[in-house]
Amino acid sequence: MAKKSEKSVFWPEFGTIELRIAFKIVFFSTIIALMMTVLQISVDYAKDVDNVNRHFKTIENSYLKSLATSLWVMDPNQINTISQGIHSLPDVTYTEVTWDNGETIVSLGERPIDNKLERTFQLLYEGQKGKQQVGNITVVLSLEEVVERSFDRILLILLTNGLKTFAVCIFIFYIVRKHITKNLIKIANYLNSKESPGTLTLHENDRKKDDELAIVVDAINTMQLSLEEHINELKTHKVELEETVRVKTKALKESFEEKTSLLRIVCHDLANPLSIISGSAEILTSLDLSPEKTKERYAAIQRASHMMNEILLNVREMESVASGKKTIKLTPVDLREVFENICFVFRDRLIEKNIQINIDNQLPSGTMCMADPVTLSNQVLSNLISNAIKFSFQDSTIDLIARQEGDQVHIIVRDHGVGMSQEHLAEIFNPKRQTTRIGTEGEVGTGFGMPLVKTFMEKYGGEVEVESTSADIDPEKHGSSFHLYLKMAS
Repeated sequence: MAKKSEKSVFWPEFGTIELRIAFKIVFFSTIIALMMTVLQISVDYAKDVDNVNRHFKTIENSYLKSLATSLWVMDPNQINTISQGIHSLPDVTYTEVTWDNGETIVSLGERPIDNKLERTFQLLYEGQKGKQQVGNITVVLSLEEVVERSFDRILLILLTNGLKTFAVCIFIFYIVRKHITKNLIKIANYLNSKESPGTLTLHENDRKKDDELAIVVDAINTMQLSLEEHINELKTHKVELEETVRVKTKALKESFEEKTSLLRIVCHDLANPLSIISGSAEILTSLDLSPEKTKERYAAIQRASHMMNEILLNVREMESVASGKKTIKLTPVDLREVFENICFVFRDRLIEKNIQINIDNQLPSGTMCMADPVTLSNQVLSNLISNAIKFSFQDSTIDLIARQEGDQVHIIVRDHGVGMSQEHLAEIFNPKRQTTRIGTEGEVGTGFGMPLVKTFMEKYGGEVEVESTSADIDPEKHGSSFHLYLKMAS
């Protein structure tokens, strides 16, 4: 029987440990190789696409201005020359130049159906009256070469990893077979023997003092229970760690997405005032303006600077509250004082549009709500009143109502202005969406007022709701109503 066991070590049949380990190594290595291949191809493909995409930047920086000038002066030769230059750039397969009314001037190449990057640029001529659109240029870049290179890389990487996996598998197969399997079979035969076979010894070439296999032979029975306990503890700890990592990763991802969206909105909102400042500064330095025109330009720069400052202050306020840097301490607040302060702060703006605030404080004497008095006045109600004034018509009214409902204080800010569409209403508190609109007399906003209101109301432990009817839908009964629900002070 011993002789048969020894023979099975050197001539293993399918299903022995060597083949199982080899199969698992091949399987695992194949999975890892595929994952690494996908990762590497994805990274290389992204880099290649980015390299192709840089041609758009080259066109934007080097060709658009001169092409817009050529369209302005209607120079067909120059337009054709510049278009040919753009079309000769690497990976450019289609170029089309049109007037601002859509009429085609130049069309070069063929537009591919798949594997392409396409972008349309506005051609803006910058003259004394500012920037004017004179036409458009559409450029299509082909990704066919990028795709072909990616397929070539896939084949090469898979072939290389397959050869490496096969070589490693053969080597591990030999090592396991020589130094482990023979001794494991001997240990198994010893343990399965009904008769006492005497002292268990390893094969002659593996007989070393304090060898791991020798230690296993000595401790196999006494350590079994301990090993099972440790394995269970490790599994439990692993599950806990995986759950912690999952929760943290999700939180970090959400935070990153919020900050990315906020940054995109801030960049968009800062672009307009920056353009005003840049354009006014250019006019002031390049033209000899009258004192009245000069004053108007300086006023425009001042308004734009104020707008930028307001945007940055609102963003900083939202970030500090959301991150916990700014702590909110809730105290009993007397709404009578808050309402009086609001009327004083907005007195001039109310006079400008001849708007009347109707205050209806129905709260019993001594009834107060729980909030932070400073932010409730300067951020929450100020944003709502400012918003109501912005979208109200001349000679209209704004209702400011406070009443008790159960254990809550209900504050209503109602205007009779232009109202909002249902699409705008659904996104008004979402800081990731661009919701700013122009007021009834051209007033501009930051787009962060309403998200800031919602942020503070959540910090108070309250709720904010809004209902609105657009003037386009109901010319008679239109406007917006904001409802604030705060806990009543005990």
